[in-house]
Amino acid sequence: MAMKRIYTLLLLANFCWFSLKAQDSPALQMLDVFELEWASDPQLSPDGSKIVYSRHGMDIMHDRRQARLWLVNSDGSQHTKLTVFDKNESGARWSPDGSRIAFISSSDVGAEIYVYWLSSGRLARLTSLPRAPHGLRWSPDGRHLAFSMLVPEKPPYLVRPPQKPKGARWAAPPRVTTRLKHERDGAGYTEPGFAQLFVVPADGGTARQITTGKFQHNAAPAWSPDGRYLYFTANRHENWEYETRNTEIYRVEVQSGEITALTDRNGPDFGVAVSPDGQTLAYLGYNDKVQTYQINHIYLMAADGTGKRQLALDFDRSPRNLQWDNKGRGLYFQYDDRGNTKIGYVSLSGAYRKVADNLGGTTIGRPYGGGSFDVGANGQIVYTYCTPYRPADLYMLNIGRLTPIT
Repeated sequence: MAMKRIYTLLLLANFCWFSLKAQDSPALQMLDVFELEWASDPQLSPDGSKIVYSRHGMDIMHDRRQARLWLVNSDGSQHTKLTVFDKNESGARWSPDGSRIAFISSSDVGAEIYVYWLSSGRLARLTSLPRAPHGLRWSPDGRHLAFSMLVPEKPPYLVRPPQKPKGARWAAPPRVTTRLKHERDGAGYTEPGFAQLFVVPADGGTARQITTGKFQHNAAPAWSPDGRYLYFTANRHENWEYETRNTEIYRVEVQSGEITALTDRNGPDFGVAVSPDGQTLAYLGYNDKVQTYQINHIYLMAADGTGKRQLALDFDRSPRNLQWDNKGRGLYFQYDDRGNTKIGYVSLSGAYRKVADNLGGTTIGRPYGGGSFDVGANGQIVYTYCTPYRPADLYMLNIGRLTPIT
């Protein structure tokens, strides 16, 4: 009985101690959400000395999310805002020589492509686009930028409405659609049209449309090292609206616009990554067995689409976000494992190793959801480090050493 009393007293003491600790910690208040900030989309400069990333937070004056671009040295020093814009900024990408950063800046009146010069701090708007660009990618020679953008189409009419009198305020006309997918979660009704790939000179000028056809080309493209081709993911099959999973890897010649399908199977092929020497394409996919959930596999093929093979990786998780190492000997990727997103590496022979844990973003209900990383030329990795208790910060992994950046 005495031992039971002692045990009970110890439990009560621990309970009281934790209660006091809880009282010492201030409770989360409603307005505290406007103080939260998190990082996303880190990008290492070509020499590995700097990082540009998106810094997210909440605008208390307008009650909405905002994103700004910040620049920081790889050792965490000289942390500065990239521009003086009071607009949303995203999609930052370094030029191949590291002298410029291209990014997208958006406001209530639209989104445009800008370029920032590191040496002078000069900023220039490159475009005057009718719709928002996505997926900026520099050409290897730094002379062009590729991106995707919606090309709108006029909606169909059942009955042509009459001309309203001058000054009249009529209700909006009815929406008529023949599209199978005309709404999107979180966005509502989507504008009719098709995403196409464009190329614009890096010193400004008119954007030139590269792809055509009534198909969606909204995945970020990848350049061939000689700048002749763009590789991209799309579903250009006749029944693409009904066979939504059946995407392929395509190659388009930038000058002529000639499109060649490099894959052709029943199942998705996507996420193409070009090897440093341009000879090999890595991509993700699987043979569709019409199941609710199916695991992605890593595939390799020559740049012309020949010699396809599945990487011999004994791995029962779905890899995504493929990135080659700087010597073309293997691939980095991210994957989810028991509620934790990790970074892995696989050699071309199939040897796998885990590289990092706790890759994450800010997805409601799932702190491990999302997240991104970038591999530098010197082998260092910057990624968004996240736990259930703290939004994403930037961390640097270099020769096995993990260092917080933000």
